[in-house]
Amino acid sequence: MKFYYPDNLESPATFLLWSLTNFFIIAFAGVIALLLAGSFGLLVPLVAVALYTFMTARFDDITIYNYFKKIGSYVISKQQCYYWEVSKNK
Repeated sequence: MKFYYPDNLESPATFLLWSLTNFFIIAFAGVIALLLAGSFGLLVPLVAVALYTFMTARFDDITIYNYFKKIGSYVISKQQCYYWEVSKNK
């Protein structure tokens, strides 16, 4: 009998592009947002669920939210140090 295991057995369980907890949050919030959109015509909850779905998508073991956070901290809050030396060839 042959067993197929993922490469990393300690990795979190995923479904498509999301961890299982994020997938259940998206499904539950999506149902509530659809009920609100159908009953009251509110589209804001649907937009919020779509944004959460996009931001929690996982590619190469990093979510889009974490990627944006790393870019923001690199560009805005982390100190950039530049070192240069004068050429001694003259």
